[in-house]
Amino acid sequence: MLRAYSASEAGSVTAIRDVLPQMQALVAAAPNNVNLRRAYGYLLWDAGRREESLAEARIALEYDPLNAGLYYDIGFVHREMDNLELAQIAIERSLELNPDQPNAYGEIVRINVAMGDGVGVIRNMFMAMELDSQDHELPSSVAIFLYKFGLIEEGDAFRDRAMLMAPNSPTARNANLQRAIAVGDQEKGLELARSMIVDNIEDRHGSYFGAVITVLHQAVQSGAAAGALEFMESNKPGFNDVDSTTIEFKVRRAQQAAISAWAATLIAEDLGKRVDAYWRVAELFGLTPEGDPLIYIQVLVIHGETEAAIEFGLANVFNEPITLAIYQEPIFDLPHMQLVVTDPRVQEQLQRWEAEKIDTREQIRTFLAERSE
Repeated sequence: MLRAYSASEAGSVTAIRDVLPQMQALVAAAPNNVNLRRAYGYLLWDAGRREESLAEARIALEYDPLNAGLYYDIGFVHREMDNLELAQIAIERSLELNPDQPNAYGEIVRINVAMGDGVGVIRNMFMAMELDSQDHELPSSVAIFLYKFGLIEEGDAFRDRAMLMAPNSPTARNANLQRAIAVGDQEKGLELARSMIVDNIEDRHGSYFGAVITVLHQAVQSGAAAGALEFMESNKPGFNDVDSTTIEFKVRRAQQAAISAWAATLIAEDLGKRVDAYWRVAELFGLTPEGDPLIYIQVLVIHGETEAAIEFGLANVFNEPITLAIYQEPIFDLPHMQLVVTDPRVQEQLQRWEAEKIDTREQIRTFLAERSE
């Protein structure tokens, strides 16, 4: 199983699918082996078979009804499928059975984000940090969340904590990057992002992806998209090869950030072909444009389906709470998205986001002030 995951991360198209029959046979031979069934469920999930993954966790629960890990698995799958209420019930049950689970509080945080509960995000991150005070990624994540709301001083306290524990970790470096972006220091942000790419950091919590986005988006805004694509290719050979089936998974995912750069450097016909070619291969690895609504909007725009992009965005992106939108907003400043952004219906939702941001910022600031008293 570990070999399958390693091969998949290294670029193998079939590694996960190839091991599934073997795992299925093992489960059939030992149906009451809960750990084996959980492992099989993970593989099903990574193969894109979500309902089957959920079914395996439920079957395992029949053999071990007090297993906190199984409730965690069920909550995770439900959250990923946007069944937020069911996800919360499952994770809370997991915590009832075993309160000493920082990762379970992390799942509650993701539910809080999806539900628009900014204070809940911070509160549950604190719960996770109390359980695992040595996890440097937790304060890094808090800092990034606070920076997204413009709470610089508050974020610095958590970034500094992460830097003391692991200054060269991907998430701590990402916290520094997001701080530079939050204070408007584009030069510093670009320097940090480029160094993260040169050092080939792990994509922990989207750290590598965030660096690639920063490099490419800033280049598009400054008219230097071609040079940025060359920079990516020089550091990750194959980055610009959308037909490749052997590049690392993190690079394949990071190629999605190149859509804006492709839009700035290719004529319409070639751009459409490039995007379509990317998805033909990416779908072999379980990535689909529909799986990421923000990406799908761009695909529709690139194919000249502006009205469809707007309608899809209103139903799947612009209706989201600000706690999710803070991670999506930068894309709407890019040139190829302007026909969507300038639509009056979208403008109305962007204004709602701004009002929510102000309100959530003050709620978080008040919560942190009261907690420090």
